[in-house]
Amino acid sequence: GESSGFLAQVDLREFSSFVNVLKKQNYVVEEVPRLGVKIDGKNAYPVLNDVAVFSSKSAMLMEHTLRVNGEEVWHDNSDGIIVSTPIGSSAYSMSAGGPVIFQDSQVFGIISVNSLDVTRRPIIVSNTSSIEIDDISARLHCEVVLDGLDRYKVNKIVECTQFLPAAKIIRLKKDSTAISALAKKVHLAEELLSMPPSSKLLLKTLEYEGALTQKDLANKTLLPDRTVRLALSHLLKKGYVKKKVSIRDARQKIYEISKIE
Repeated sequence: GESSGFLAQVDLREFSSFVNVLKKQNYVVEEVPRLGVKIDGKNAYPVLNDVAVFSSKSAMLMEHTLRVNGEEVWHDNSDGIIVSTPIGSSAYSMSAGGPVIFQDSQVFGIISVNSLDVTRRPIIVSNTSSIEIDDISARLHCEVVLDGLDRYKVNKIVECTQFLPAAKIIRLKKDSTAISALAKKVHLAEELLSMPPSSKLLLKTLEYEGALTQKDLANKTLLPDRTVRLALSHLLKKGYVKKKVSIRDARQKIYEISKIE
């Protein structure tokens, strides 16, 4: 089978056929930037893709102040905020309206998600910048999501800086995997622009929560059951989401993000 990951060039099932390529050192080692993260002054692990801060309840507004190198950039009310590396820029950041950043760029992206200020735009900062998301508050507690996987409660502030050393990945020579994957991501972004808001919300929720039932989606997004059903139907038809039977209960269907082929 082919790998559909943005970074992967070789599927694990095909790895043995590429051992000779590795032995001959017919590859290059690329350094990719990571973000170091502090949550309320405590170090978290470095991330490769993105740091996202949201209310613990989807679609609930969060207030925050953004500072870069100690200077206030904005005070905002939005669904949340994302700080992205170049690699992470083609993931959740892009679906939230952020720019796609080429991997060799020495920058980070910052995106306010669905800001109440319609003039709010994503910004790009040097990867040597100190980024602070401060004065965080919402009706419920807020959470920091690292690389779309682990969640941590945050009371007031999240600090992001470049983490050294950079991560290293092996890239086979004479390969255009990253560029072709980027082209697919850009095409997906164009399709997302015309997607109904309810479908976008479900897609974002599944991306950060993982596989969920229809009932879970309704509870987390606060959308009516009928709206959730229609949005899921749209996403299934377009191939963005797939449905499968729950391992715990064969009578229950769960939905998850489809990989980009």
